[in-house]
Amino acid sequence: MKRVILIVTGVISIFLSVRCFYAISGQFINTDYTSKIQQTAAETGNNIRALAEINKEGFGSILLIGGLTLIACSIPEKKKKNSNSAT
Repeated sequence: MKRVILIVTGVISIFLSVRCFYAISGQFINTDYTSKIQQTAAETGNNIRALAEINKEGFGSILLIGGLTLIACSIPEKKKKNSNSAT
């Protein structure tokens, strides 16, 4: 039962990481500035978008690595049989 929970959690984590990588973020570019305030607001929006991109990539990577680790931990090891038993 523990293995099934780890596999399901790993698959969900990988799915969420793919969603993070392919999330679309908007862009605030206004080429027809009528005032300095609008230009500053557009630049601030672009800076926030750039920070969101960095955050998205980092969180997506953490989810991907975590999901792969959970799936790898859920795979059982094959135990070697010792043919040389001491008597």
